[in-house]
Amino acid sequence: MKLKTMQLKNYRCFANSDVIPVHDMTILIGGNDCGKSSILRALGLFFKIEKCAIFIDDFRKVDNVYAKTMEIELIFELEEGDVPTDYKEYVINNEITAKRVYQNTETGIVEQFWVKQHEFEEHRLYEIKNLKAGPLEELCLKFNKTYTNKDEAVKVLSTLMEEEYDSIPKKPNYLETNWQKLRLILPSFELYDSSNYSNAQSMVQKTLTDVYRSYFYVTEGGQEKPSTFLSGKEDEIVKNLNEKIEKDLLEKIREINNKVRSVKGKFQIDFASGFSLETLLVDFGQGQGENPLSNIGEGTKKRLFLAINEWDREIRLKAGPKKRVIRGYDEPDASLHYGAQKEMFYSLKKRSTDTEDKLQVLICTHSIAMVDRAPAAIINYLEEKDGASAVNFLKSDQDIEVKQFLDSMCEISGIKNSSLFFERCFLIIEGDTEESFYPRAYQRISNRTLSEDGVVLINLKSNCSWQAFLKLLNKNKADATILMLDNDAQTNKSTKVTREKLIQIGFNETFIGTNVIFVGTKEFEDVFSDELICRCLNKFWQKIDGEQWTVGEILVLRAKPKFSEALVGCVNQYRESHRVAYESFGKPDLGLKLAEEITPEEFSRITEFQTLKTKITEIIK
Repeated sequence: MKLKTMQLKNYRCFANSDVIPVHDMTILIGGNDCGKSSILRALGLFFKIEKCAIFIDDFRKVDNVYAKTMEIELIFELEEGDVPTDYKEYVINNEITAKRVYQNTETGIVEQFWVKQHEFEEHRLYEIKNLKAGPLEELCLKFNKTYTNKDEAVKVLSTLMEEEYDSIPKKPNYLETNWQKLRLILPSFELYDSSNYSNAQSMVQKTLTDVYRSYFYVTEGGQEKPSTFLSGKEDEIVKNLNEKIEKDLLEKIREINNKVRSVKGKFQIDFASGFSLETLLVDFGQGQGENPLSNIGEGTKKRLFLAINEWDREIRLKAGPKKRVIRGYDEPDASLHYGAQKEMFYSLKKRSTDTEDKLQVLICTHSIAMVDRAPAAIINYLEEKDGASAVNFLKSDQDIEVKQFLDSMCEISGIKNSSLFFERCFLIIEGDTEESFYPRAYQRISNRTLSEDGVVLINLKSNCSWQAFLKLLNKNKADATILMLDNDAQTNKSTKVTREKLIQIGFNETFIGTNVIFVGTKEFEDVFSDELICRCLNKFWQKIDGEQWTVGEILVLRAKPKFSEALVGCVNQYRESHRVAYESFGKPDLGLKLAEEITPEEFSRITEFQTLKTKITEIIK
């Protein structure tokens, strides 16, 4: 059973989070104090883990007044063979929906556990043992059942509810439910935070506690049941725990430090109080003998986490069938160098996609190394809006092309996830001259770089997934998107991005009228004056023997069907037939030198550039 979504109401910084999607791996990003860690703490509250107790400060506070109610709702999606038949009333559309409701009262915090379940429309079926003869007769007539006396009527109706459950009219409704009963079939939740990363022993304790627990419970059909075979198990448990530490864990630690000679654990087991790991002793092979693992440096502790994570994975796989575990990692990348951050991401990703491991992973992170390697579809971006935290994610609206693009964007398109979530404006172009011109020209005219102002420049010419990317922007970032296209894109159907294609993708006429700027008579290069182009050519691509490029030559080239191609062809033809100092001339070269040579006055006289400048300012402000 997988966690599919969650929703928080009046919890800490959330007024109403709306639906928060959860995947096999979910990346939570955003600024400080925007609610990333609160999402993991909410899971801890729901699953009632020890380190997440409920406090009054968990209720949302506005104008110094705490909310009266708070809710944490989770929806779980069933997998094959998940739910025993005696839990079928909780399954609606192959999902189980449960929530904790907390009331802030004058006498303290009151907690209730509710589950959406099938409720018989005929409520008297729940009371048949207490009904009198008249109502029992009515029910038997209603469901076409015969009986001879009251006791038989109760028996007949009880059999009806068991054997004909699916045919009895029902409606979904939230009903208060026993948590301990439902807990047996739901996944479990584990929270890893700074107290664990800096304490390798606590991480080992978590894994060994699960090993120890496996002796007391068995998992059948996704449900935990107490084991009936405990007699004489103590020696076997001790031997197994020692082997997990002294052999398996040692092997993993040696992968990050091959000088380590031994690892030993001191622990206590008691069938009444449970398992307790007192200390881990490590011999680092430096002649100092065995020392507590807590004595190592912070960087080594974080790297040790990777080894322990892999050790934990192997133990879980060897254990056989098990319940799914949801594991929250709160900033596991802090204090790790770039390479180790990458290694940690791929380690956790590997575990989340392993169908036998049955591990769902949620990661709160500031690491760009992690963000830019994750499929964009699994990233939730948190930000503050109107005094409350909001959760944003990229929507595909079930468009297959967009969904596939989101899954592969970080690997094949060259577009970074961090740009999509953190930057303010997306400037879309289609050409090599533009790609070289805009960054340098923007810096010269505004004394700021595009990146400083949060503007991402994307050249669709070099992007094979341009259509899916534009669909993505239209669905999620249309207000922050500007397209600078050659003017002939309105009529020339042979160009990649045309007005017609923009409409097919989903952009409306209002967007095209305000956010699409068509440049030049036909193309981008048309907007530059003959004088500016001559000045560039004579400065950077000079003719020999003092001869100059002239306005007359430029005018002849402008008369050609495609000015830019004619210009590049003319200069290269001259280069090949004369012994000039430069070795190449192309559109990227032209764009960069035009940006370096254009004056503020010349820039301001080009209407399309002024429109672009105004639009960028409007978006980033």
